[in-house]
Amino acid sequence: MITDSEKRSQRGGTMRHLRDLLIFFFPIVAMGQYTIPAATGAHAGAAPSKPVLRCGSLTYAVSGTVTVPLCSGTAAGDLAVLSVDHAYTLTPPDKWTVWDQQPGAYVNGYTYTKILSAADITAGSVSTTAASPYDYVAGLVVYQGNTNGVREVDSAVVHGSSFTPPVTTSSSVNVLNTDSASYFLSNRGASTDTASRGTSQGSSATGNMSGAQYTETLSSSGSYSYNGSYSFSTGGGVYQNLVDVMGVAPSYPVYLRTPGIQHGTTTFPSISFSSNRGGARIIVAVTSTESVAGTISVTDTVGNTYSAATTSIVQVVNGINRQTQFLCAASIAASSGTNTLTISQSGGTYTFTSAVAVETQGGTGSCTPDATTTYSSGNGTAMSTGSYTITANDFVMAFGSNSENTAPSATSGTGYQTHSLAPYTIEEDGIINSTTANPSATAGLSGYWYFVGTAFK
Repeated sequence: MITDSEKRSQRGGTMRHLRDLLIFFFPIVAMGQYTIPAATGAHAGAAPSKPVLRCGSLTYAVSGTVTVPLCSGTAAGDLAVLSVDHAYTLTPPDKWTVWDQQPGAYVNGYTYTKILSAADITAGSVSTTAASPYDYVAGLVVYQGNTNGVREVDSAVVHGSSFTPPVTTSSSVNVLNTDSASYFLSNRGASTDTASRGTSQGSSATGNMSGAQYTETLSSSGSYSYNGSYSFSTGGGVYQNLVDVMGVAPSYPVYLRTPGIQHGTTTFPSISFSSNRGGARIIVAVTSTESVAGTISVTDTVGNTYSAATTSIVQVVNGINRQTQFLCAASIAASSGTNTLTISQSGGTYTFTSAVAVETQGGTGSCTPDATTTYSSGNGTAMSTGSYTITANDFVMAFGSNSENTAPSATSGTGYQTHSLAPYTIEEDGIINSTTANPSATAGLSGYWYFVGTAFK
Protein backbone atom coordinates (compact mmCIF):
# COMPACT_ATOMS: atom_id res chain seq x y z
CA MET A 1 0.00 0.00 0.00
CA ILE A 2 1.31 3.44 -0.92
CA THR A 3 0.46 6.27 1.44
CA ASP A 4 2.56 9.27 0.38
CA SER A 5 0.20 11.44 2.38
CA GLU A 6 0.49 15.20 2.45
CA LYS A 7 -2.17 15.52 5.11
CA ARG A 8 -1.86 17.62 8.21
CA SER A 9 -1.63 15.43 11.28
CA GLN A 10 -2.19 15.79 14.97
CA ARG A 11 0.80 14.99 17.09
CA GLY A 12 0.39 12.62 19.97
CA GLY A 13 2.90 11.73 22.58
CA THR A 14 3.74 9.85 25.69
CA MET A 15 4.09 11.00 29.25
CA ARG A 16 6.33 9.84 32.06
CA HIS A 17 5.79 11.12 35.54
CA LEU A 18 7.34 10.96 39.02
CA ARG A 19 5.41 11.26 42.22
CA ASP A 20 6.77 13.96 44.48
CA LEU A 21 5.07 13.42 47.82
CA LEU A 22 5.68 17.04 48.78
CA ILE A 23 3.63 18.40 45.88
CA PHE A 24 -0.08 17.76 45.36
CA PHE A 25 0.19 17.53 41.57
CA PHE A 26 3.40 15.48 41.28
CA PRO A 27 5.49 17.21 38.58
CA ILE A 28 5.67 15.75 35.09
CA VAL A 29 9.24 14.95 34.05
CA ALA A 30 8.65 14.46 30.33
CA MET A 31 5.84 16.44 28.75
CA GLY A 32 3.43 14.78 26.34
CA GLN A 33 -0.17 14.58 25.24
CA TYR A 34 -3.20 12.42 25.89
CA THR A 35 -5.93 12.91 23.32
CA ILE A 36 -9.50 11.74 23.81
CA PRO A 37 -11.35 11.30 20.47
CA ALA A 38 -14.34 13.48 19.70
CA ALA A 39 -17.60 12.12 21.02
CA THR A 40 -20.08 10.51 18.68
CA GLY A 41 -21.70 13.50 17.04
CA ALA A 42 -21.96 16.82 18.81
CA HIS A 43 -23.42 17.05 22.28
CA ALA A 44 -26.98 15.95 22.87
CA GLY A 45 -29.39 18.32 21.17
CA ALA A 46 -26.58 20.31 19.57
CA ALA A 47 -25.81 18.46 16.35
CA PRO A 48 -25.35 20.59 13.22
CA SER A 49 -27.48 19.69 10.24
CA LYS A 50 -25.66 17.80 7.50
CA PRO A 51 -24.42 19.60 4.37
CA VAL A 52 -26.84 19.13 1.46
CA LEU A 53 -25.25 18.01 -1.81
CA ARG A 54 -26.34 20.15 -4.72
CA CYS A 55 -24.50 18.19 -7.40
CA GLY A 56 -21.25 16.54 -8.42
CA SER A 57 -19.50 15.99 -11.73
CA LEU A 58 -16.30 14.81 -13.42
CA THR A 59 -14.95 16.60 -16.50
CA TYR A 60 -12.30 15.27 -18.92
CA ALA A 61 -10.75 17.28 -21.76
CA VAL A 62 -7.52 18.00 -23.59
CA SER A 63 -6.67 21.68 -23.31
CA GLY A 64 -4.45 24.31 -21.75
CA THR A 65 -7.54 25.84 -20.14
CA VAL A 66 -9.41 23.84 -17.52
CA THR A 67 -13.10 24.68 -17.80
CA VAL A 68 -15.67 23.05 -15.53
CA PRO A 69 -19.37 23.88 -15.98
CA LEU A 70 -21.54 24.55 -12.93
CA CYS A 71 -24.49 22.23 -12.67
CA SER A 72 -28.07 23.38 -13.12
CA GLY A 73 -29.57 24.83 -9.95
CA THR A 74 -26.29 26.02 -8.44
CA ALA A 75 -26.91 29.26 -6.55
CA ALA A 76 -24.94 32.14 -5.10
CA GLY A 77 -23.83 31.23 -1.57
CA ASP A 78 -23.23 27.57 -2.41
CA LEU A 79 -19.91 26.00 -1.43
CA ALA A 80 -17.99 24.60 -4.42
CA VAL A 81 -15.10 22.12 -4.17
CA LEU A 82 -12.92 21.88 -7.28
CA SER A 83 -10.29 19.14 -7.66
CA VAL A 84 -8.04 19.05 -10.73
CA ASP A 85 -5.25 16.86 -12.06
CA HIS A 86 -3.38 18.15 -15.13
CA ALA A 87 -0.14 17.12 -16.79
CA TYR A 88 1.13 20.69 -16.31
CA THR A 89 1.06 23.17 -13.43
CA LEU A 90 -2.04 25.31 -12.99
CA THR A 91 -2.72 28.92 -12.13
CA PRO A 92 -5.37 29.01 -9.36
CA PRO A 93 -8.80 30.22 -10.49
CA ASP A 94 -9.50 33.81 -9.48
CA LYS A 95 -10.70 34.30 -5.88
CA TRP A 96 -10.71 30.57 -5.10
CA THR A 97 -9.03 29.28 -1.92
CA VAL A 98 -6.06 26.99 -2.57
CA TRP A 99 -6.17 24.10 -0.09
CA ASP A 100 -3.74 21.69 -1.69
CA GLN A 101 -1.28 21.71 -4.59
CA GLN A 102 0.96 18.80 -5.53
CA PRO A 103 3.05 19.66 -8.62
CA GLY A 104 5.16 17.00 -10.30
CA ALA A 105 6.63 15.83 -13.59
CA TYR A 106 3.47 14.04 -14.75
CA VAL A 107 0.84 14.59 -12.07
CA ASN A 108 -0.19 18.05 -10.86
CA GLY A 109 -2.99 17.78 -8.32
CA TYR A 110 -4.90 20.75 -6.91
CA THR A 111 -7.83 21.33 -4.55
CA TYR A 112 -9.74 24.64 -4.46
CA THR A 113 -12.91 25.86 -2.75
CA LYS A 114 -15.12 28.92 -3.02
CA ILE A 115 -18.42 30.30 -1.80
CA LEU A 116 -19.99 30.99 -5.17
CA SER A 117 -21.03 34.55 -6.04
CA ALA A 118 -23.73 35.85 -8.34
CA ALA A 119 -21.00 36.56 -10.90
CA ASP A 120 -19.93 32.89 -10.78
CA ILE A 121 -23.51 31.78 -11.43
CA THR A 122 -23.77 34.18 -14.37
CA ALA A 123 -20.49 32.87 -15.82
CA GLY A 124 -21.82 29.32 -15.56
CA SER A 125 -18.39 27.71 -15.20
CA VAL A 126 -15.04 27.95 -13.45
CA SER A 127 -11.80 28.14 -15.41
CA THR A 128 -8.09 27.97 -14.72
CA THR A 129 -5.04 27.95 -17.00
CA ALA A 130 -2.34 25.31 -17.35
CA ALA A 131 1.27 25.94 -18.34
CA SER A 132 0.73 23.93 -21.54
CA PRO A 133 -2.13 22.01 -23.22
CA TYR A 134 -2.64 18.36 -22.28
CA ASP A 135 -5.20 15.95 -20.83
CA TYR A 136 -6.86 16.82 -17.52
CA VAL A 137 -9.66 15.65 -15.25
CA ALA A 138 -11.59 17.90 -12.88
CA GLY A 139 -14.08 16.97 -10.20
CA LEU A 140 -16.63 19.52 -9.00
CA VAL A 141 -18.85 19.09 -5.94
CA VAL A 142 -21.35 21.77 -4.91
CA TYR A 143 -23.10 21.94 -1.53
CA GLN A 144 -26.15 24.06 -0.92
CA GLY A 145 -25.50 27.28 0.99
CA ASN A 146 -25.26 27.39 4.79
CA THR A 147 -22.59 24.75 5.27
CA ASN A 148 -20.10 25.65 7.97
CA GLY A 149 -17.20 25.44 5.53
CA VAL A 150 -14.33 22.99 5.06
CA ARG A 151 -12.94 21.25 8.11
CA GLU A 152 -9.85 19.89 6.35
CA VAL A 153 -8.36 18.75 3.04
CA ASP A 154 -6.05 15.73 2.86
CA SER A 155 -4.32 14.22 -0.14
CA ALA A 156 -2.17 11.34 -1.28
CA VAL A 157 0.03 11.61 -4.36
CA VAL A 158 2.22 9.15 -6.25
CA HIS A 159 4.77 10.42 -8.74
CA GLY A 160 6.38 7.79 -10.96
CA SER A 161 5.96 5.38 -13.80
CA SER A 162 4.49 2.56 -11.72
CA PHE A 163 2.80 1.99 -8.38
CA THR A 164 0.93 -0.67 -6.47
CA PRO A 165 -2.69 0.21 -5.68
CA PRO A 166 -4.62 0.81 -3.54
CA VAL A 167 -3.61 4.32 -2.54
CA THR A 168 -5.00 5.49 0.81
CA THR A 169 -6.12 8.96 1.85
CA SER A 170 -7.02 9.54 5.50
CA SER A 171 -8.48 12.38 7.54
CA SER A 172 -6.02 13.85 10.01
CA VAL A 173 -8.53 14.93 12.67
CA ASN A 174 -11.58 13.49 14.34
CA VAL A 175 -14.70 14.68 12.54
CA LEU A 176 -18.40 14.71 13.38
CA ASN A 177 -21.07 12.44 11.94
CA THR A 178 -22.78 15.59 10.65
CA ASP A 179 -19.95 16.18 8.14
CA SER A 180 -19.92 15.25 4.46
CA ALA A 181 -16.97 14.12 2.35
CA SER A 182 -15.77 14.57 -1.22
CA TYR A 183 -13.30 12.07 -2.73
CA PHE A 184 -11.45 12.82 -5.97
CA LEU A 185 -9.23 10.25 -7.72
CA SER A 186 -7.06 10.71 -10.82
CA ASN A 187 -4.49 8.69 -12.74
CA ARG A 188 -2.04 9.62 -15.50
CA GLY A 189 -3.32 7.04 -17.97
CA ALA A 190 -6.49 5.36 -19.25
CA SER A 191 -7.75 3.67 -16.09
CA THR A 192 -10.89 2.69 -14.25
CA ASP A 193 -10.62 4.56 -10.95
CA THR A 194 -12.82 3.67 -7.98
CA ALA A 195 -13.10 4.75 -4.35
CA SER A 196 -13.74 2.19 -1.62
CA ARG A 197 -16.61 4.25 -0.19
CA GLY A 198 -19.08 6.93 -1.20
CA THR A 199 -21.34 7.47 -4.22
CA SER A 200 -19.94 8.09 -7.70
CA GLN A 201 -20.71 11.51 -9.19
CA GLY A 202 -18.93 10.80 -12.46
CA SER A 203 -15.83 9.20 -13.97
CA SER A 204 -13.69 9.07 -17.09
CA ALA A 205 -11.40 6.25 -18.24
CA THR A 206 -10.15 7.48 -21.62
CA GLY A 207 -7.16 9.40 -22.90
CA ASN A 208 -3.98 10.15 -20.99
CA MET A 209 -5.71 11.13 -17.76
CA SER A 210 -8.50 9.29 -15.96
CA GLY A 211 -10.48 10.23 -12.89
CA ALA A 212 -13.53 9.80 -10.68
CA GLN A 213 -15.48 11.95 -8.24
CA TYR A 214 -17.26 10.51 -5.20
CA THR A 215 -19.25 12.01 -2.31
CA GLU A 216 -20.45 10.66 1.01
CA THR A 217 -22.62 11.83 3.90
CA LEU A 218 -20.80 10.53 6.96
CA SER A 219 -22.66 8.38 9.47
CA SER A 220 -20.06 8.12 12.24
CA SER A 221 -17.59 10.38 14.01
CA GLY A 222 -13.81 10.08 14.27
CA SER A 223 -11.04 9.82 11.71
CA TYR A 224 -11.73 8.01 8.44
CA SER A 225 -10.06 7.01 5.18
CA TYR A 226 -10.71 5.51 1.78
CA ASN A 227 -8.73 3.47 -0.74
CA GLY A 228 -8.38 4.44 -4.38
CA SER A 229 -8.15 1.52 -6.83
CA TYR A 230 -6.76 1.92 -10.35
CA SER A 231 -6.89 -0.62 -13.22
CA PHE A 232 -3.83 1.01 -14.83
CA SER A 233 -0.73 1.33 -12.63
CA THR A 234 2.16 1.91 -15.03
CA GLY A 235 1.46 5.53 -15.97
CA GLY A 236 2.81 8.73 -14.47
CA GLY A 237 1.18 8.47 -11.07
CA VAL A 238 -1.99 9.41 -9.19
CA TYR A 239 -3.51 12.25 -7.17
CA GLN A 240 -6.42 11.74 -4.81
CA ASN A 241 -7.91 13.89 -2.09
CA LEU A 242 -10.38 13.91 0.77
CA VAL A 243 -12.33 17.10 1.47
CA ASP A 244 -14.35 17.15 4.70
CA VAL A 245 -17.22 19.68 4.80
CA MET A 246 -18.83 20.64 8.11
CA GLY A 247 -22.54 20.75 8.79
CA VAL A 248 -24.47 23.89 9.62
CA ALA A 249 -23.89 25.00 13.20
CA PRO A 250 -26.97 25.63 15.33
CA SER A 251 -27.64 28.90 17.10
CA TYR A 252 -25.96 27.55 20.23
CA PRO A 253 -22.26 26.64 20.51
CA VAL A 254 -20.94 23.22 19.54
CA TYR A 255 -17.72 21.48 20.56
CA LEU A 256 -15.28 21.08 17.64
CA ARG A 257 -11.97 19.70 18.87
CA THR A 258 -9.19 19.77 21.44
CA PRO A 259 -5.54 18.68 21.16
CA GLY A 260 -5.79 17.29 24.70
CA ILE A 261 -4.44 18.32 28.08
CA GLN A 262 -0.78 19.32 28.21
CA HIS A 263 1.45 19.39 31.31
CA GLY A 264 4.48 21.44 32.30
CA THR A 265 6.47 22.12 35.44
CA THR A 266 7.72 25.63 36.21
CA THR A 267 6.34 27.04 32.93
CA PHE A 268 3.09 26.44 31.08
CA PRO A 269 3.10 23.98 28.15
CA SER A 270 2.33 24.90 24.55
CA ILE A 271 -0.77 23.50 22.82
CA SER A 272 -0.98 22.71 19.10
CA PHE A 273 -4.10 22.38 16.96
CA SER A 274 -3.66 20.62 13.62
CA SER A 275 -6.09 23.14 12.09
CA ASN A 276 -8.73 25.67 13.13
CA ARG A 277 -12.06 26.74 11.70
CA GLY A 278 -12.23 30.41 10.72
CA GLY A 279 -14.70 32.37 12.84
CA ALA A 280 -14.71 29.78 15.61
CA ARG A 281 -13.69 30.34 19.24
CA ILE A 282 -10.83 28.89 21.30
CA ILE A 283 -11.29 28.60 25.06
CA VAL A 284 -8.11 27.97 27.07
CA ALA A 285 -8.19 26.67 30.64
CA VAL A 286 -5.01 26.76 32.72
CA THR A 287 -4.27 25.53 36.22
CA SER A 288 -1.17 25.34 38.36
CA THR A 289 0.29 24.87 41.79
CA GLU A 290 1.90 28.13 42.81
CA SER A 291 3.63 29.85 45.66
CA VAL A 292 3.12 33.24 44.00
CA ALA A 293 0.20 33.79 41.59
CA GLY A 294 1.15 35.35 38.26
CA THR A 295 -0.57 36.98 35.29
CA ILE A 296 -1.39 34.52 32.48
CA SER A 297 -1.41 35.41 28.76
CA VAL A 298 -1.82 33.42 25.53
CA THR A 299 -0.62 33.99 21.97
CA ASP A 300 -0.69 31.72 18.91
CA THR A 301 1.11 31.33 15.61
CA VAL A 302 -1.72 32.71 13.44
CA GLY A 303 -2.09 35.94 15.43
CA ASN A 304 -5.40 35.48 17.24
CA THR A 305 -6.03 37.78 20.21
CA TYR A 306 -6.63 36.15 23.60
CA SER A 307 -8.08 37.85 26.65
CA ALA A 308 -8.89 36.77 30.19
CA ALA A 309 -12.42 35.39 30.16
CA THR A 310 -12.45 34.90 33.93
CA THR A 311 -10.46 36.21 36.85
CA SER A 312 -7.77 34.02 38.31
CA ILE A 313 -9.28 31.69 40.91
CA VAL A 314 -6.94 30.65 43.74
CA GLN A 315 -8.04 27.81 46.02
CA VAL A 316 -6.12 26.28 48.91
CA VAL A 317 -6.37 22.50 48.62
CA ASN A 318 -4.57 20.27 51.10
CA GLY A 319 -2.50 23.29 52.14
CA ILE A 320 -1.32 24.20 48.63
CA ASN A 321 -2.46 27.06 46.36
CA ARG A 322 -4.18 26.07 43.09
CA GLN A 323 -4.58 28.81 40.47
CA THR A 324 -7.14 28.32 37.67
CA GLN A 325 -8.20 30.69 34.88
CA PHE A 326 -10.06 30.62 31.55
CA LEU A 327 -8.81 32.69 28.57
CA CYS A 328 -10.41 33.01 25.16
CA ALA A 329 -10.04 34.12 21.53
CA ALA A 330 -13.16 34.93 19.50
CA SER A 331 -13.66 34.97 15.71
CA ILE A 332 -10.38 33.17 15.16
CA ALA A 333 -8.53 33.09 11.86
CA ALA A 334 -8.75 29.93 9.77
CA SER A 335 -5.69 27.71 9.96
CA SER A 336 -5.27 24.81 7.55
CA GLY A 337 -1.99 23.87 9.24
CA THR A 338 -0.62 23.71 12.75
CA ASN A 339 -1.60 26.51 15.12
CA THR A 340 0.49 26.49 18.30
CA LEU A 341 -0.68 28.29 21.43
CA THR A 342 2.02 29.68 23.74
CA ILE A 343 0.99 30.27 27.36
CA SER A 344 3.10 32.73 29.35
CA GLN A 345 3.05 33.94 32.92
CA SER A 346 4.61 36.95 34.58
CA GLY A 347 5.26 37.43 38.27
CA GLY A 348 4.36 33.87 39.26
CA THR A 349 6.29 30.97 40.77
CA TYR A 350 5.01 27.50 39.83
CA THR A 351 5.88 23.87 40.50
CA PHE A 352 3.32 22.26 38.16
CA THR A 353 1.25 23.61 35.30
CA SER A 354 -1.50 22.18 33.11
CA ALA A 355 -3.53 23.58 30.23
CA VAL A 356 -6.18 22.57 27.73
CA ALA A 357 -7.68 24.40 24.73
CA VAL A 358 -11.10 23.68 23.25
CA GLU A 359 -12.40 24.99 19.93
CA THR A 360 -16.13 25.68 19.58
CA GLN A 361 -18.34 26.94 16.77
CA GLY A 362 -21.80 28.45 16.69
CA GLY A 363 -23.57 30.44 19.36
CA THR A 364 -22.63 34.08 19.79
CA GLY A 365 -18.95 33.18 19.78
CA SER A 366 -18.38 35.70 22.55
CA CYS A 367 -15.53 35.40 25.05
CA THR A 368 -17.62 36.97 27.79
CA PRO A 369 -18.74 34.19 30.16
CA ASP A 370 -22.47 33.73 30.64
CA ALA A 371 -22.06 32.67 34.26
CA THR A 372 -20.26 33.47 37.47
CA THR A 373 -17.14 31.34 37.73
CA THR A 374 -17.96 28.64 40.25
CA TYR A 375 -15.60 26.27 42.00
CA SER A 376 -15.28 23.75 44.78
CA SER A 377 -12.75 21.32 46.28
CA GLY A 378 -12.68 18.28 48.50
CA ASN A 379 -11.30 14.81 49.10
CA GLY A 380 -12.66 11.65 47.44
CA THR A 381 -13.67 10.50 43.96
CA ALA A 382 -16.79 12.69 43.43
CA MET A 383 -15.77 16.05 41.92
CA SER A 384 -18.16 18.97 41.33
CA THR A 385 -17.95 22.70 40.72
CA GLY A 386 -21.21 23.35 42.53
CA SER A 387 -24.36 24.74 40.91
CA TYR A 388 -24.51 28.03 38.99
CA THR A 389 -26.98 29.85 36.78
CA ILE A 390 -26.61 29.82 32.98
CA THR A 391 -28.75 30.36 29.89
CA ALA A 392 -30.23 27.19 28.39
CA ASN A 393 -27.98 25.68 25.70
CA ASP A 394 -24.83 27.40 26.94
CA PHE A 395 -21.46 25.71 26.40
CA VAL A 396 -20.48 24.73 29.95
CA MET A 397 -16.83 23.88 30.64
CA ALA A 398 -15.04 22.70 33.77
CA PHE A 399 -11.36 22.07 34.49
CA GLY A 400 -9.65 20.66 37.57
CA SER A 401 -7.58 17.93 39.13
CA ASN A 402 -7.53 14.94 41.46
CA SER A 403 -4.26 14.17 43.26
CA GLU A 404 -4.55 10.38 42.97
CA ASN A 405 -6.15 9.97 39.54
CA THR A 406 -2.94 8.72 37.90
CA ALA A 407 -4.41 6.20 35.43
CA PRO A 408 -6.19 8.43 34.31
CA SER A 409 -9.90 7.57 34.40
CA ALA A 410 -13.11 9.46 35.11
CA THR A 411 -16.83 9.23 34.50
CA SER A 412 -18.51 12.42 33.30
CA GLY A 413 -21.59 13.83 34.95
CA THR A 414 -24.94 13.58 33.17
CA GLY A 415 -25.02 15.84 30.11
CA TYR A 416 -21.24 16.32 30.00
CA GLN A 417 -18.44 14.75 27.99
CA THR A 418 -14.84 14.25 29.05
CA HIS A 419 -12.93 15.23 25.91
CA SER A 420 -9.58 15.63 27.65
CA LEU A 421 -8.24 13.37 30.38
CA ALA A 422 -4.64 13.16 31.58
CA PRO A 423 -2.94 11.97 34.77
CA TYR A 424 -4.40 14.00 37.64
CA THR A 425 -6.21 16.44 35.33
CA ILE A 426 -9.77 16.46 33.92
CA GLU A 427 -11.63 18.70 31.45
CA GLU A 428 -15.30 18.21 30.63
CA ASP A 429 -17.90 20.21 28.76
CA GLY A 430 -21.46 20.02 27.51
CA ILE A 431 -24.33 21.90 25.93
CA ILE A 432 -26.72 22.12 28.87
CA ASN A 433 -30.42 22.51 28.07
CA SER A 434 -31.20 24.00 31.47
CA THR A 435 -30.74 27.24 33.36
CA THR A 436 -28.58 25.53 35.98
CA ALA A 437 -25.15 23.97 35.49
CA ASN A 438 -23.30 21.70 37.89
CA PRO A 439 -20.36 20.00 36.12
CA SER A 440 -19.33 16.86 37.94
CA ALA A 441 -17.07 13.88 37.41
CA THR A 442 -16.19 10.70 39.25
CA ALA A 443 -12.43 10.08 39.32
CA GLY A 444 -11.03 6.56 39.15
CA LEU A 445 -9.17 6.98 42.44
CA SER A 446 -9.87 8.92 45.62
CA GLY A 447 -7.76 12.00 46.29
CA TYR A 448 -7.72 15.72 46.98
CA TRP A 449 -9.52 17.47 44.15
CA TYR A 450 -10.73 20.82 42.86
CA PHE A 451 -13.01 21.73 39.94
CA VAL A 452 -13.68 25.15 38.35
CA GLY A 453 -16.56 25.83 35.95
CA THR A 454 -17.87 28.57 33.67
CA ALA A 455 -20.19 28.89 30.63
CA PHE A 456 -20.28 30.63 27.24
CA LYS A 457 -23.07 31.46 24.79
